[in-house]
Amino acid sequence: MIKDFDTVIDRSQFYSVKWQAGEETLPMWVADMDFETAPVIKVALKKAVDHGVYGYTKLPARYFEAVQSWWKRRYDCHFDQEAILYSSSVVGSLATIIRAFTEVNDEILVQSPVYHMFYHVIESNQRIVCESPLNYDGQAYQMNFEDLEAKLSRPQVKMMVLCQPHNPIGVMWSHQVLTRLVELCKQYEVQLISDEIHGDITKGDTRYIPVEKVAQEQGVSVITLTAPTKTFNLAGIQASNVMVSDPDLREKVNQALSLDFINHPTLLGITATIAAYEEGESWLNDLRQVIDRNRDDLDQMLKTQFPKIRLLPSQATYLMWLDISELTEDSDAFVSFLKERTGLIVTSGHLFRGNGHHFIRMNIACPHALLIEGINRLIEGAKAYQAV
Repeated sequence: MIKDFDTVIDRSQFYSVKWQAGEETLPMWVADMDFETAPVIKVALKKAVDHGVYGYTKLPARYFEAVQSWWKRRYDCHFDQEAILYSSSVVGSLATIIRAFTEVNDEILVQSPVYHMFYHVIESNQRIVCESPLNYDGQAYQMNFEDLEAKLSRPQVKMMVLCQPHNPIGVMWSHQVLTRLVELCKQYEVQLISDEIHGDITKGDTRYIPVEKVAQEQGVSVITLTAPTKTFNLAGIQASNVMVSDPDLREKVNQALSLDFINHPTLLGITATIAAYEEGESWLNDLRQVIDRNRDDLDQMLKTQFPKIRLLPSQATYLMWLDISELTEDSDAFVSFLKERTGLIVTSGHLFRGNGHHFIRMNIACPHALLIEGINRLIEGAKAYQAV
């Protein structure tokens, strides 16, 4: 394990969104990590910065080779290099694709509770969110295929946006589940978009299953949104990829990205992506061990000190989905109380809709000392909230 994963870094002087709430707060909400990126990426970026000229850039062949190799090497998923399109961000790409493939007042299906920006992007572009709530049995979530098929069959539903793995619940959808989903989208001619930005950070031996791999087996064209940014803590460099194997579909996506001017690569984005995918694998493997350790410690401390808050089992991401329904059904009120009483900042599950008002989301991608401090504040605040 790399010792630097446990070094606490002061981020307050470098414009961090996360660390602007005050000295007494402990932010464990927004989805970036409090770790330095991989040393190989730092070296590559320093070399680029030291060069001193930051003009317009063009994607080199090495970029496409690095991305292609990463997917093939780690996940046995093949994309032709022509299938890889550069974009400044996953959310920006989603907005562009929504405008290109749907019309105002069309419906776009999502499975709630889900990443809140899906709702924002759909609704701000004057499309209508069609929710297919995930089934929750008090222990875990499953797709509700009866509801899903009923809604995909509606003629006004033109697109589905999937999270694989799912944010915030941390589920890695199985090959069997994805196969059924892809078949339904094909049957009802619904364009499937898969946000897979969290795919590299999986638990233990859990293997990430790209939707593209399943789609190729079924002869279905999907659009995959991905990036090195969550994996290597590079959100600030604004670099992502849109992966589209079907040539006709890809041409339409490429034109849309061009019209919105979000497909212009940057020097630092190119440099960081190549370094990450060519040389960052060892660092990522260490990171995954650290996240696993932090997840286990959170689970054990809650079970022994405050079992009314339960960590749902997850197979991916560093975002933990905590069931607080035995304590309260108002996640907004609880999150506000936590911040005021203890300074701990987590995300209210209400933001993700569905049954999210029974949950909070907690980011555990931080040095161990901050993790333990955060868990202690959570437990302290929960006990105080219970006593009110």
